[in-house]
Amino acid sequence: MFPFFRKEKTINNQPLTVFDWFKHWGGGWFGGSVKKETALKINMFYACVRILSQAVATTPINIINKNNQTINNDLQFLLKHKPNNNQTAFDFWAKIMFDLLIFGNAYVLKNYAGGEVVALSPICPEFVQIERRKNGALLYKITAGETIKNVNQSDIIHYKMLSLDGVYGVAPIDLLINSFFVNQKLNKFLEIDNFPPVLKTPEELLQDEQVQTLAEQVGDKLTQSPFVLPAGFELILSNSHSAFDKKFAELKKFTNEEIARFFGIPFGLVGLDGASQPNVLDTQNRLFLQQALNPYLRMIEQTTEAALFSRAEIAGGDRIKFNRNALILQTDAVNRADFYKKMLDLGVYNVDKIKQLEDIY
Repeated sequence: MFPFFRKEKTINNQPLTVFDWFKHWGGGWFGGSVKKETALKINMFYACVRILSQAVATTPINIINKNNQTINNDLQFLLKHKPNNNQTAFDFWAKIMFDLLIFGNAYVLKNYAGGEVVALSPICPEFVQIERRKNGALLYKITAGETIKNVNQSDIIHYKMLSLDGVYGVAPIDLLINSFFVNQKLNKFLEIDNFPPVLKTPEELLQDEQVQTLAEQVGDKLTQSPFVLPAGFELILSNSHSAFDKKFAELKKFTNEEIARFFGIPFGLVGLDGASQPNVLDTQNRLFLQQALNPYLRMIEQTTEAALFSRAEIAGGDRIKFNRNALILQTDAVNRADFYKKMLDLGVYNVDKIKQLEDIY
């Protein structure tokens, strides 16, 4: 009714800390579960998922032979341009990474025509259950409305994060539950308490009965300007809690750093550390590509090869390859210039080719 009055919270007459708030009024440190919708509302988690998903989706992919020559076949078209009628390659790979980073698993159904794979269709991990048959093969049960479709292991591409049982990947939102819980409590505190101003007498804060009486007398007049407070009262604004605010901000920063560290993303790429100098940005970009992104790329390459290539094709040297050099060159201006100079001197590139690669028209 009247949100401008509150009684100061203390513990044993000592100033309240952010840790005390969690313990006594926030519901404790641990407990409960985090749904994907809740996790995605945490800005740092969404930023990490977006950066990794879009990085994979924008990395060029090709099928190449043992001589590093591109194989322009139907599978190449599916992986590089249009996996199915509803998605571009960018949408497809972003979806795969999104599912991996949320659920720990990503599933793709292989669609056939004339014995050949003609489309690759992602399936929401929430609709998939896996059973192991007596012969050791896996059976994928896909729920579609009221029906359950059984799909053989050979007809599914299953990308997964680190796994405890070799079947299901562990979902990052399960591993990050403590960081999510702290973020939830911080946001809850902001919504509920948010340090509203208080009215104070020269001696002490108002008691509950006094608050109720004054609220009835003053009503919404406190929001009007100008407004004269009753004699002896003082209005304390929220910024008077600077010490509490500082600890609050430190805890928020710590949880954000934990999430970024979990995904291996340099702090500067998600705005946690100042990294405005070009050389610092180039270094962080290289670290991101080498330490955070490369393991995902290699896992996707090997999983896709195992699912789409025959044993003979793999033995013959055919493989799927993300062009990591393209991303490294895009993020490092010095190395990019040096690379182009060497290619120009060797006669591999001409000026027109370099201009095309740099989008100079």
